[in-house]
Amino acid sequence: MGVRLSNIQKSFGDNRVLRGISLNIEPGEVIALAGENGAGKSTLMKILSGALQPDSGQILVDETPVSFHTPQDAMAYNIRMIYQEMNLLRDLTVAENLFLVDETKKYGAFISNKRKMVEDAKVFLKEMGLEIDPKIPVAKLAVAEQQMVEISKSLVKEVKVLIMDEPTAALNKEETDRLFEQIRRLKQKGISIIYISHRMDEIFELSDRIVVLRDGQLVLEEAIEKVEQKQIVTSMVGKQLDNFYPKEHNVNSSQIRLKVEGLTKVPYFQSVSFDISKGEVLGVAGLLGSGKTELLKALFGELKLDDGSISIDGIRIKINSPIESIKQGIAYLTADRKQEGLIMDLSIYHNLSLSSLKQFSNPFGLVNRKKEQKAADEFIQRVNVKAASPNITVRRLSGGNQQKVVFGRWMMTQPKVFIMEEPTRGVDVGAKSEIYRTINFLTKQGISVLLVSSDIPELVAMSDRVVVLREGHLIQELSGDSITQHNILHYSLRGAVH
Repeated sequence: MGVRLSNIQKSFGDNRVLRGISLNIEPGEVIALAGENGAGKSTLMKILSGALQPDSGQILVDETPVSFHTPQDAMAYNIRMIYQEMNLLRDLTVAENLFLVDETKKYGAFISNKRKMVEDAKVFLKEMGLEIDPKIPVAKLAVAEQQMVEISKSLVKEVKVLIMDEPTAALNKEETDRLFEQIRRLKQKGISIIYISHRMDEIFELSDRIVVLRDGQLVLEEAIEKVEQKQIVTSMVGKQLDNFYPKEHNVNSSQIRLKVEGLTKVPYFQSVSFDISKGEVLGVAGLLGSGKTELLKALFGELKLDDGSISIDGIRIKINSPIESIKQGIAYLTADRKQEGLIMDLSIYHNLSLSSLKQFSNPFGLVNRKKEQKAADEFIQRVNVKAASPNITVRRLSGGNQQKVVFGRWMMTQPKVFIMEEPTRGVDVGAKSEIYRTINFLTKQGISVLLVSSDIPELVAMSDRVVVLREGHLIQELSGDSITQHNILHYSLRGAVH
């Protein structure tokens, strides 16, 4: 099935988001759609998938004009979109989410035949290469597993054009490889895929053609073998980024900031020991199930340790809650900014000061709003949040600007140790570069950074050292020239547990 977008235009008030975009989508083709947040990518794809309607222009299916007023209209033509923000019902099981659209039709008005639904889900998940119990509520799955269920849900019914918005944002290398196998299988069946991503390695590995939007205009369209990464990045940002990873080494090796010894939380991790110097970036690598997320939660007081000790600046501390962790100078930027890092319907001002209200309160707990806003203004400038007003809700910001607000919130607590879990997940190349410069700013202040990322080039470029976790054990430490993608993958996948 051939699909063509012709001269698509869309405005929101005075803001022209799409300025006459035309695009052909051929059967069995993978198109990488790139551009900074706010370039118009999501708006264009929401129009194609029926979630939005264009102000002018046409969608043609096999050269016949069609009108999509709802996502159901697009689904009738087998066009589906997987959103970066997952649309799963967290209290329902995996099986119920997979077959939600037609479960009453297929399994009875009161879902009387749940056993058959579960068995069908088992077969489908196995075909997808997933070892997930279909009877488990989605809320109990890890973020990466939820992402795989979201992707699987879109493939339960027939599809001709599949739009994927940052599908690997929550996936590790092993899960990403599994998804790529599925994409190649779909391509062989003649299914067209539009793949939105900020990850250049994925774009070059998967796509047949690259399309770049900037400020609502199509600024680059080319066969992937005819372009280089530098050309794509320049097209996205409108200028040349000479040093994408601006790593600065600010390690003070004579001062150990954080030292952990024998940390154990069964069944997640056992006898984990490491230290971080003042101003050092320590990268943490590991697959899903390696224990890295649980280790971070234990350091932040969300999980109670079974054994082990934590020391900051040579003083042994006890952490029993996130509040205690913050008091001790530990900040934790979580992987899921929308669920755990922000209150989406509060303003930028209020989100920034959430973890620092004591600084702006009198002995009776009343907040000095002027003092709060003055401090918030300083951090809005420091992390370069781009917004019409600091009083707007963070829900209205792009992903990159939302992440900057989370950074500002934790920086305002004046931490000694900054834990960052997937700090650049789902943000564009321009915002990524700014986040890397923020990391440099933090280490210059003597703040130690624990950097956990599934983006291995990011780990290699921005870490002073890297430790690798596997099956709950710290199995390798890499430094200097030994910090390579090959070594990180080798020890993550095949390193022996001692």
